[in-house]
Amino acid sequence: MPCWLKGFWGSFRREVSWAFRPSKKLESGDRVGACGGAPGIDLSDTAYHRRWLPNRSLTPAGRWVWLGMIGGMVAVIALGFAWAGIWWVLPFAGLELGLLVWAFNRIAVGDSDFESLDLQESEWAYQARRGGREVSVSGALSWLRVEQRRTRGRLVVGLCYAGRRYELGSFLSEDQRAGLARELAGLIRRAR
Repeated sequence: MPCWLKGFWGSFRREVSWAFRPSKKLESGDRVGACGGAPGIDLSDTAYHRRWLPNRSLTPAGRWVWLGMIGGMVAVIALGFAWAGIWWVLPFAGLELGLLVWAFNRIAVGDSDFESLDLQESEWAYQARRGGREVSVSGALSWLRVEQRRTRGRLVVGLCYAGRRYELGSFLSEDQRAGLARELAGLIRRAR
């Protein structure tokens, strides 16, 4: 299946992609690119691989269609009022459209966001992209620790390694983050 179709189909199966099921072992020599894992990373020996994406029900093309439809309606209504002599409605319609374009662009900033976690027998790798900022870290699995804590009433799961903490599961619900923390703690305990 082509990459673009996987992304399109994945938006309809979003609930399934959040479920934590054991990954199939990839065959030797498989490389996972833009459709699966982090670009250019060989996942041939990956025992555990998860990739999380934000739940976006509207594609970038769909956003532009909605923007055109809303903008068209606002323009027709504003021009109707201007034709009737209430011209001062036009600047407010322009402001409304400008704010709508700004909001849609803010949403588009996160279109390429993801989190990816790979655990192997003795190593781990975490990669994330949020709002254009990228994080990539890897190391020995025996030194990795999973930590849960509540911050402002929200459960936060973190990977602790070499004195640093990396938040994991920002695209998941609280129940899913709790399940992920239990699952990872068990996997790391067994690996030691």
